[in-house]
Order: sequence, then C-alpha cells, then structure tokens
Amino acid sequence: MSSPYLMIIKRYVSEAEKTDYIMPLWLPFLPAILAVASVFLLMYMVVIAAIHKEVLETSGTAAMVGLIAIAGSLFLLIYIASIAVGIYVLYKLIARRNDHFQRTHKLYDAIVNFLKEKEGSTAEIVEMESIIYDMRNEETERNAVLWVILTVLIGVVWFYIAHFLNKDFRKHELREKRLLSLINNIIKKYGAPGIVRFEEKVPDRSTLLYIILTIVTLGFFGLYWIYTLAKDPNEHFKQHRVLENQLVGFLENLQFK
Repeated sequence: MSSPYLMIIKRYVSEAEKTDYIMPLWLPFLPAILAVASVFLLMYMVVIAAIHKEVLETSGTAAMVGLIAIAGSLFLLIYIASIAVGIYVLYKLIARRNDHFQRTHKLYDAIVNFLKEKEGSTAEIVEMESIIYDMRNEETERNAVLWVILTVLIGVVWFYIAHFLNKDFRKHELREKRLLSLINNIIKKYGAPGIVRFEEKVPDRSTLLYIILTIVTLGFFGLYWIYTLAKDPNEHFKQHRVLENQLVGFLENLQFK
C-alpha cells in the first residue's frame, strides 16, 4: 500500500516548476542596458540637432520644440522601462527565495514523516526534525513588495537585499546538505545506492568586500554582483530538480521493503 506521505512528497516535487524560477542570466542586465540606451539616444538626438541646426532654425520654433519633445519622450519611455524591469528583477529574486524555502520546508517535512513510518524516532530522524525546525524559524518569508518599495525610496537598501539573498541561500544549502546526508544514510540501510551527491552551489560571498568593490569601480562591479544573485540560486534549483526526482524513485522502492 502506498504511503500517503509519498503522494505529498510527489506533489511538492512537482511544484518546483512554479516555485523554483530559473532567471535568464541576461535579465538582471536589461535595466542597465536600457538606461545606457536612453542616454545614448538623448546624445544622438543632440548631435542630430547640432548637425541640422540651420535647417531647424529655418523651420522655426515649432520644429525645434517637436524635436525636443520626441527626444524627451523616447528618453523618458526607455528610462521608465529600465526602472520597471529593475523592479521586476528585484521582486523575482526575493519572491523565488520565499517560494523555494516554503516548498522545501514542506517537502522535507513530508520526507521525514515518510521515513519515520519506516524507521520510527531514531537519532537520525530526530536530528532531521531539528534541522527542519531551524529552517522554518530562520528561513522566514521576506516581504518582496516591501523591500522593493524601500529600495525605490532608499537606494542603499539594495545592498542589504543582496546581502540577505546570498546569506539566506548559503545557510539554506548547508542545512540541506546535512539533511540529505541523513536521508542518504537511512535509504542506504535498505539497499538503495544513495541519492545523487549534493554539491554546494552558493558560495559565501563577502558583502563588505562587494560593497567596497562596487563603490571603487563606480558601480560596475555591482553588475557582477547582480549576476551572482541570479546565477547562484539558478544552479541550486537545477541541482534540486535532479536530486528530487531521483529521491522520489528511491523512496518509491523503499516503501515496499
């Protein structure tokens, strides 16, 4: 008879497509690209105006006003688009953190309950329950909308967001590594070859160093920082998809032993 917990595990695994958003690595750079494009467009219109100065003067004030209006409108539209994309990227970076953490908390809880049916309250099960308890209490939700608003109002808040995105994923990954090691030990008792090896995908990046480098390079290092905020969780999520599917297979075999 199939364990009800196995069905719950499969459901949470299937939800990864919604919660573990893999962000295209070009997307975090799009706001900067649009902002630079808006400046170049404005400069281009100024150069065109200078080249055709005599024609514009001959055409009168209306032509000059029209050119300025077109240039200003295009500049404003592209600049607003860059801000909108930047807000979206920041929101998604925080939201996917929340979604992934909430899903994995429930997933590991269901896995522990499944294994407890098989093993009872062993020392390994108790340690796993303790790790999940720490996850639930320390990996709490960060209000994505609130943090985006604060960043719009107070730009330096972005540095703190970048800080907690890296540190939260780093701590989460280390807890998962221990959890999966314990799960691995249990399923090996029943002849399973063990789950796929769990690798650390999120380095412990120094926030202070990154802030200094961003200031020293006049913001250019910040582009790399944003890149890491997209890339590191992407790699973490990709590993999860492989690991979770393989783990489900091992647990399906385990329930009949």
